[in-house]
Amino acid sequence: MTSIDRTLSYKRALKLANSGRLSEAAAILGTLADKEKCAVEFYILLAIIKEQSGDYQAARQALKKILFLDNT
Repeated sequence: MTSIDRTLSYKRALKLANSGRLSEAAAILGTLADKEKCAVEFYILLAIIKEQSGDYQAARQALKKILFLDNT
C-alpha cells in the first residue's frame, strides 16, 4: 500500500468516525495497523474511537503501540 492509499484510508476512517460510524472507522484503522507501518495519527484516532466506544483496554493498547513505533 502506498502512502497515498494510507492517507486516503485514514481520511475515510476520520470521516466515518466524525459521522458516528465508529465501528467502521475502527475496522479500517485496525486493518491498516495490522498490515502497514502506520503513523502516530492512526493509533491516536484508533485510541479515540475505542475510548468513545467504551473499549478502554483497546484504547490503551493503541496508545501503547505508539511507544514502540520505529519512525526512523
